[in-house]
Amino acid sequence: MSMGDLGSDIRTRYEPNVFNSVRKLLPPGSLIFDVGAYDGITSDILATIVGPENVVIVEPGEMDWATIRAYWNAHGHGAPRATYAGFLNDSDRPGLDPRSVVHVGKFPPEADQSIVAQAEEGLNFRLLSDREKYPEVMARPWLKLDTVTSIVGSPAGVVMDVGVLNC
Repeated sequence: MSMGDLGSDIRTRYEPNVFNSVRKLLPPGSLIFDVGAYDGITSDILATIVGPENVVIVEPGEMDWATIRAYWNAHGHGAPRATYAGFLNDSDRPGLDPRSVVHVGKFPPEADQSIVAQAEEGLNFRLLSDREKYPEVMARPWLKLDTVTSIVGSPAGVVMDVGVLNC
């Protein structure tokens, strides 16, 4: 899917098995995390199921945030519960104040940039384990899921689309 699909009814065509499962398991008002939000389609659909104020959006790719907000705004959602433009990890980044990067009730500053082409977004895929290959990864924050939940609440569900390093 891409920004060109904003005007179509993507909510019935995009990964129906995932969202039918969410509808069965989580009633409206349930807190849900979208981890690895990429372009925001999943977050947008989750907002229609549980309510936008019950969605926490997590995406480390700074180039993706303008697109995420565009999908969100195109469907008239109010503010999300929270957003976090960083990685989830098994430890918090030393010296990082989590409340400075978990944005309650608003989008992160990264969402203020211009929307980029889908090909450019794709170039932005990085894993925290890529920090030697891509030094810019070290500029991104990382937090434990427990740290994020201490700020925004414990989710009833988590939808994830992430890369994982085997340790």
